[in-house]
Amino acid sequence: MSRCIFVFALLLSLSASAQIKNIQVSIDLKNVVEDKVPVTVNVDKIKSETINYMIPKIVPGTYAIYDFGKHIDAFRAFDKKGNLLPVTKLDENTWKIEKAKSLTKITYLVNDTYDIDGENGIFSPGGTNILAGQNFVLNLFGFVGYFEGLSETPYDITINHPADLYGSTALEDADNSPEVDLFKLDRYFTVTDNPIQYNTPDTLSFKLNDIKVELSVYSKNKIHTAEELRVPMEKMMQAQKKFLGDINSTKIYSILLYLSEANEGDAQGYGALEHHNATMVVLPEETDTERLVQDMVDVVSHEFFHTLTPLSVHSEEIQFFDFNKPKMSQHLWMYEGVTEYFANLFQVREGLINQEDFYNRMMDKLYNSLNYNDSIPFTEMSKHILVEPYKENYQNVYEKGAIIGMCIDIIIRDKTAGKEGILDMLKKLSAKYGVSKPFKDDELFGEIVALGYPEVGDFLNNYVADSKTIPYMEIFDKVGVTFANIEKEGGFFIDGNVPYITVNQDDQSLFFVPYATENKGLKAWGIEAGDVIKTINRTAYSIANVYDLVEVSRTWKAGDDITLVVVRNGEEITLNSKIVIPTIEVTVLENEDLPADDPRIKIQKAWLGQE
Repeated sequence: MSRCIFVFALLLSLSASAQIKNIQVSIDLKNVVEDKVPVTVNVDKIKSETINYMIPKIVPGTYAIYDFGKHIDAFRAFDKKGNLLPVTKLDENTWKIEKAKSLTKITYLVNDTYDIDGENGIFSPGGTNILAGQNFVLNLFGFVGYFEGLSETPYDITINHPADLYGSTALEDADNSPEVDLFKLDRYFTVTDNPIQYNTPDTLSFKLNDIKVELSVYSKNKIHTAEELRVPMEKMMQAQKKFLGDINSTKIYSILLYLSEANEGDAQGYGALEHHNATMVVLPEETDTERLVQDMVDVVSHEFFHTLTPLSVHSEEIQFFDFNKPKMSQHLWMYEGVTEYFANLFQVREGLINQEDFYNRMMDKLYNSLNYNDSIPFTEMSKHILVEPYKENYQNVYEKGAIIGMCIDIIIRDKTAGKEGILDMLKKLSAKYGVSKPFKDDELFGEIVALGYPEVGDFLNNYVADSKTIPYMEIFDKVGVTFANIEKEGGFFIDGNVPYITVNQDDQSLFFVPYATENKGLKAWGIEAGDVIKTINRTAYSIANVYDLVEVSRTWKAGDDITLVVVRNGEEITLNSKIVIPTIEVTVLENEDLPADDPRIKIQKAWLGQE
């Protein structure tokens, strides 16, 4: 670029940013209109004749098109005299405002996503909820947009809310009044990066060294409370902080938990969405406490590790995220895969799970990865993740992606005699780049090699940027781990992801699939493929109570009597038998039988934190 052109471009940029000092947004949670929240945007000093106001098509941390503009109604633009300005809706997320020099105010209504059938495909932790007087989930990108070309402009966001509802967030409230919250934010990205949940207060906080963690829980039917999660969450996050060391610089971290009633009028996409200083979690309310605690440990630990990557180590595509014309990074293997690996590794290193549990978890991920297209290089899939055929392979970032992270960790441990691992590599990348300095997407592998990890560079080029088959046995052997086939107790109606029954959609009945006769326990009863279950031990079963069937089957003991009534070829048949516990042959990871002086024993202990 010539100096003359560069100066012109700089002046043009400065001129655009000088148009308005800040954008003032008001969100009214006190006057909900037909389950819609009124939003007002005040601006002035627009210098152009037209300007586009945009609601995000996609947001960071998600890898799908959501089109939040679909939930905007009654969009109006006004001049200072209150006259309507001409507005044209260009697409699902963009409104073109004419006579923009006289623009002073925009108003519109926002509908939520939780009570829409299917939620328009929006993942619930990235969605919105409007339950007047009870709960508001404000992922702000669903309520607040930006003017095209002005996304770096500061925002003042005022939220008017009922006095008995408390807004939990990592943001600092600049207004102390009981019904008004004011948040001053430096740019639009910060608006999108800070979820807020309003509900009757059920909150607590605890310290992780210099980090203040706040937990907010909304349980409509009061089934769960924040207090029942305090001890396990504090224990888990203390372990995470110990695992990470001094790499995390977050001063406040907010965990917002929304517990769904799991019906069609409520959120049904369970999981979490990460942010720099917060995570938004959605889980089913009817979950028992033990399961809820484990789900929170697994989900929140994954999201908290995102404070390392991509939040502290990321490419230009993330730093300068385009909410409506997204360019995706090649490195989901790191952003999601390594993060998922850390969420499991830290638990074994810090004593939350044992070595066998860790091995089983990673073996499950290896198994699950076989369900996806392994001929597509991971970097290629990542770059094009928003479109098919890549999109359908997205979940593999949590399966094979985690295994990729483990392989890299083992390679580094092997080359450094156990002294370093993948966390050390990411710490070095974080020190070089950090929150505000992105790397170039095409240069990451070279940067890793330059940091002193040429073997990792070879692995990435061969098995991540290319589709060569990862030599798992060779890599696992570096830490004295191998594959082994063992017999283990199986299930009667489902083994892992393999079901032995399915549902007839016409009448909701349950019947045995063709390969059910391969299950030793079912074969002993005399079942045949296609048999429709009427009753088992006098209890009728259908899809409505299939989970009860699975749960009760786990209490059966070998030799117990069992009576099934099934329909076979239109005829009702009674089968009387004894319980035979099914077994299946599975491949597992286990330690090799090594001599005490084998150096791999030391490396394995360093890897799993057992020094």
